[in-house]
Amino acid sequence: MPVYSTLTLTKRLYLDYWTAFGEYLEQRNGVMKPRAPQPDQWIGAFTFKKTGGCTLYLTINKTDSWIRVAVYTPGERGEAYFHLLEQDKTKIEAEIGNKLKWENKEENTTDRFISLYLYGVDLENRQDWDRQHKWICKQLETFHRVFSPRFQALNANDYQPETEEIS
Repeated sequence: MPVYSTLTLTKRLYLDYWTAFGEYLEQRNGVMKPRAPQPDQWIGAFTFKKTGGCTLYLTINKTDSWIRVAVYTPGERGEAYFHLLEQDKTKIEAEIGNKLKWENKEENTTDRFISLYLYGVDLENRQDWDRQHKWICKQLETFHRVFSPRFQALNANDYQPETEEIS
């Protein structure tokens, strides 16, 4: 990792934010354990077993003032998991307690996210970090509880993509 003094102010903010979030997780001693903080806008919080990299993913956006907790489903197996989970969308959203944003960015990327956003956050207001961290932690634990058993039960090979009929 680069020396703190060589980081831009935004990168320092990201590193400070994730460091404080890691400390918050350690104090809670809950299901989610902190990852090494990085000076990035995102952090992988938990990787689901046997999924080829499907991850609980956190993103902070200083410019647009939001925080996102998401399930990230990369690659071909991730595409299968995304679509299989989407078939259970109504039940998943009921268990989460919120409508989720099902982000399938098909063009030129394999990035797919099942996301919940908290809008209107000021990442530079360090006095508000505790409230933000509580929200993130609550959502992480909820996402973990709702998605972990589903990933364990799903088989990516069960997904059959729709094929276009050639006439």
